[in-house]
Amino acid sequence: MSDNWELYRLPTGSRVPDALVDLALKNRWRSAVCTGIGGVAEVELAYYDLASKTYKPIAVPGIVELASLHGNLTGPADESFWHLHAVVSDATGRCWAGHLNHCVVALTVEMAIWPSDRLHLRELDDVLGLRLLKQ
Repeated sequence: MSDNWELYRLPTGSRVPDALVDLALKNRWRSAVCTGIGGVAEVELAYYDLASKTYKPIAVPGIVELASLHGNLTGPADESFWHLHAVVSDATGRCWAGHLNHCVVALTVEMAIWPSDRLHLRELDDVLGLRLLKQ
């Protein structure tokens, strides 16, 4: 990783990953990695079921702590895709984790993002049924 990272705060009411796609387009990022924390709602995580080759949704109720958010951006720009995973917890400390389909910023989301000038692409792996990073 390089030193060209920056801190960002996503505004309350923003939808993730939509806000990240907009941020990438605005800044003309080709690829990136990110990490984040905050408070979110309307969270939908997912678990990838290999047998059916589908994502099984996990709805998380209420406003929850975004304890950990990690992911990467792949291109090209007209097909920008943020692959994100998250861990969220409720007021009792109960946690949910998985692929982040979407959420809404309820309080704040603070992120560190490291953009790259190198374009990283994805390609379909027929065996797994997933679009994996192209080697």
